[in-house]
Order: sequence, then structure tokens, then C-alpha cells
Amino acid sequence: MCEAMRRLMWDEIEAEVKKGRQKGLQQGRQDGRLEQARDTAYVLRDMGLPIESIAKAVKVSIETIEGWFAEQQVQI
Repeated sequence: MCEAMRRLMWDEIEAEVKKGRQKGLQQGRQDGRLEQARDTAYVLRDMGLPIESIAKAVKVSIETIEGWFAEQQVQI
């Protein structure tokens, strides 16, 4: 295989690795934001806020909030 072809393949591999890293970082940030929203939702619930207000405050659906609270009840 000639050097130019090898370099082209290497560049393609590097580009795909970079894309994979970027996707992983983006997913990690999204997961972190969702985890923070869940933790905040628990605090707001303990403060007595209704689910509708909690959902609005943490910017997720009411169904998501209800799911989190149901999961927490199962774990206890």
C-alpha cells in the first residue's frame, strides 16, 4: 500500500475517533444535566412544590418527574 493511501486511511480513522469522542462528551453532558435536574426535583418536592412546578423549574416533562419519584419509592 502506498504512503498516500495509508495516510488517507489514517486521517479517516482519526476523524471517526474524533467524532466518537465528541458524541461521548455530548452524551455525558446531557446525562449530567439530567442527573442534576433529578436531584433538584427531589429537593423541590421535599420543599412541598407541586409536580407541575417542579417540571417547569427543571425543564423536563411531568411524566419524567413522576417516573423519577416512582423509582425513588421503589428503591426505599
